[in-house]
Amino acid sequence: MRRTTTGCRKVAGIVLALVLGGSSQALARGTMTFPPDLLDGTTYPGMRGILELDGDNVHNCGNILLHVTNFGLIGSAPGSRLSFESAPSAQWPSGSKTEYLWVAGLWIGAVKNAEPAVTTAVYALEFRPGLSEFDRIYWTRELAPGGARRPSPNADDDRDGMEDEDWLDGRDNDGDGGIDEDYAAISNQMFFCEYSDVDPNIKLNQPEHVPLGFRVQQSSLCWEDQLIDDFIAFDFRLINESFEPLLDTYVGFFADCDIGEREREQVSEDDWAGFWEGIEVARLGNTFKNVKVSIGYMFDDDGDEGTADGYIGLMFLGAQDPGAQTGGGFVSLNNFRMFSGQSAFEQGGDPSNDEERYRTLAGTDPKPLPPADPMTGLRPAQLARKADDYRMLVSAGPFGAPFGDTEFLSVEPGDSLGFQAALVIGYRFDGMLANAVQAQLTYDGVYLDCDEDPSTGVVGRETPVCGPDLAGLTFPIAAYTNEQGQLTWCEGFENCVTAPPSDENCWVQVRADGCEWINADCQIEEQTGFPTGVDGKECLVNWLVGTAPPPPRMRLVARENAVDLLWDNFSERTPDLRLNVVDFESYRIWRADNWTRPLGSSTETGPGSELWALLAEFDLPRNNIGSDTGLDAIRYTPDIPDRAIEFYREWFAQHPFLDPPDLPGFSSAELDTAKDMAQGVRYYRYTDPPFKTSGCVNNANDETDCVLGPCPSNGDCAPVQTASGPVLTRCNKFGMCQEVAPAPHAGRHTFYSLTATDHKLAPGPSGQLEPAGPGLAGDPSSNFIYIAPPTDPLPPEAWSDGDRVKQEVYVVPNPATTESMSKWPLLEPNNDDPTGTKIEFHHLPRARGKVTVFTLSGDMVIELPFNATSASEAPRGFASLPWNLVSRNGQEVTSGVYLFAVEAEDPNWERFVGKFVIIR
Repeated sequence: MRRTTTGCRKVAGIVLALVLGGSSQALARGTMTFPPDLLDGTTYPGMRGILELDGDNVHNCGNILLHVTNFGLIGSAPGSRLSFESAPSAQWPSGSKTEYLWVAGLWIGAVKNAEPAVTTAVYALEFRPGLSEFDRIYWTRELAPGGARRPSPNADDDRDGMEDEDWLDGRDNDGDGGIDEDYAAISNQMFFCEYSDVDPNIKLNQPEHVPLGFRVQQSSLCWEDQLIDDFIAFDFRLINESFEPLLDTYVGFFADCDIGEREREQVSEDDWAGFWEGIEVARLGNTFKNVKVSIGYMFDDDGDEGTADGYIGLMFLGAQDPGAQTGGGFVSLNNFRMFSGQSAFEQGGDPSNDEERYRTLAGTDPKPLPPADPMTGLRPAQLARKADDYRMLVSAGPFGAPFGDTEFLSVEPGDSLGFQAALVIGYRFDGMLANAVQAQLTYDGVYLDCDEDPSTGVVGRETPVCGPDLAGLTFPIAAYTNEQGQLTWCEGFENCVTAPPSDENCWVQVRADGCEWINADCQIEEQTGFPTGVDGKECLVNWLVGTAPPPPRMRLVARENAVDLLWDNFSERTPDLRLNVVDFESYRIWRADNWTRPLGSSTETGPGSELWALLAEFDLPRNNIGSDTGLDAIRYTPDIPDRAIEFYREWFAQHPFLDPPDLPGFSSAELDTAKDMAQGVRYYRYTDPPFKTSGCVNNANDETDCVLGPCPSNGDCAPVQTASGPVLTRCNKFGMCQEVAPAPHAGRHTFYSLTATDHKLAPGPSGQLEPAGPGLAGDPSSNFIYIAPPTDPLPPEAWSDGDRVKQEVYVVPNPATTESMSKWPLLEPNNDDPTGTKIEFHHLPRARGKVTVFTLSGDMVIELPFNATSASEAPRGFASLPWNLVSRNGQEVTSGVYLFAVEAEDPNWERFVGKFVIIR
């Protein structure tokens, strides 16, 4: 899937030369100049529309909201006045005003032409996407079509004998005519993009830049489960596309973590930084695993009166070396550095050139991370001496194979290397550490029996060394090379220290026509206490954790006093990724009210977790899990002719791999629905407000008299007057007007969400897996839609009734005061909505037209177009028109009496004039 974006905003020239750090908000960030070509699409042809500058690419499926770009910059540089600076920048918890990051990004260093060179995503912005329209950010989620991966039986989505060869970039990478038809979709929300450092415009803007020629494939990942929703993970694949080897390559992840509420000034100057490495014990099912955590971290000095009491960690998860001759190729943490923005490089300040940056990556800088304790293998803890404006970097390396007879390691043209890191946030240090453990476990993944051969992946040997490429070479069965470059034998193989390569108990020699199996990760096994290469499981799948079923595909259909949620049974049809069985249990329907759009939030990022309220849950019946309500009460059958469904059912049976034709006389929506139903898709509907369980409306004159009248021919049940006032009713399935709960408020900022849960599975008496209790649940932030419920339009048959027009076409609230407008919570202002307030014009005529606002003296204030004709989201039309009380000149209007004129394109509508009052 490609994420839909609105393209680049045009930015005024004064912003083009802006130095990030000279902002009037005085958030005191780094000395990073934003290159003009990243803001001005006219710098050279093709750039406009490629750069992701609109702030729309925000991870929002977990408890951290984080903006990413397609040129390596992570975060949104709050306070910089850039086009995306209002996007959330590690906002935690989601929906709060507190953010933990200014910017972050990748650093890559190597020796090129005998000189060290470093390419950085920040502060020197030395990456660019390509110039094609496809060089955008793509988004997907686990189990998406085309995104199957192991252990799914259809991991080879296109059945061509290869897996995940057509990565998610809008192109046909494998030459089979398909696009993005076989890639690995990871996590509940995955963003993917590519960029490199060879664009000539980089050199034009930064003459000292030396391109390394790496193309970076960046996957950023988040999860919705409560146990793993407090980190954003990054998986980088770096490919040397230059024509020369790159020597002693290091990769690092840099972060400037300024902590505090967005509107506070000087939030960067009272932070602390530190580093911690240790072993934590984690429970995995019925066993335990030692988890090594290597993490740099920052926190606010005083917690800003409780608004910023989290710790943010910059965590190294793993790295893979292309020069390794075995399948492991594990690379360890090399260095950690904290920089003070107030110091020179030699005293611990920012590196200012490539030579200093390379020394930082390589660990030869003035303040490198001390070596590991030889007894524990752990680095000593570090903590800054005082509060200051800090930045952090973790690095790994060097990568590569020996380069000739030199001491250098070389990454050759075409080689790929891997690097994984995470931004982790938690309450105080212990909370951050607990979340870091979950991040490491998530990356570590699971060993599986991918080749279905019980003879491989046994006695601790998980890694094949195969001919003909390695034929004749000899490898130790279980050993690793320590930091001093010495071969170190693992536990149980101490007697191999002096054994010759001919000793078959210690060494294996690779055959020309087959594979031998070795224990390439025995060092990691010693750290974790968790063996690999057992029970025939030889295949490591990273980023593999148990998750709730994916949410269903949903849409909203709104009308006055009611909102319908419609969805399909995708959650019920999707098997669990790890178990390959369907374990769906229930659907949950959520609503969020009282949203105030905290700074850094938008309708795209959604409300904070504390605002979600569960409206209803419907689960599988008769399994003694949950309430056993069943799903029949919400089943919905679209009005699609049976002949169309039957045609497509027969088509798919006869031509399973061919796209079916479109039948004439049907809309595209009807055709899509008919095709889905022909393939077994079912649909559901839930209406807010729901029916009251009593089903009774009491007579206004007799509270004991239950009034349950028949539905009128048009299906619209009118409110019924009772002793306590009017109550809303809706037509039920028996054709009677039944009382409903209070309706969603027209114009109120509202979010709806649909999630799914699963159940635990355990072997039953017959050995088959059976439901054994509640399981995992989806988070409402992963699947929501924003709506401000509309009012119904005034139908044409009522236009000639002047009294009815005067009664139904009105402004709400009137008078408009701060108190009266609070019925829909006041929103925090942003660039698109500078006031955060609104009034609404209700019950506009069912037509296209405009509302014009005038002062009493006849001066036009603003002209607002509307379209109250039918739409899929509101079949009766959107007949509510909001106005943020800003004039056509961009100024907030003052207190006073105003006139409004409603005009329509339909000649049967007569111009209507009304008035309203604003009191500031």
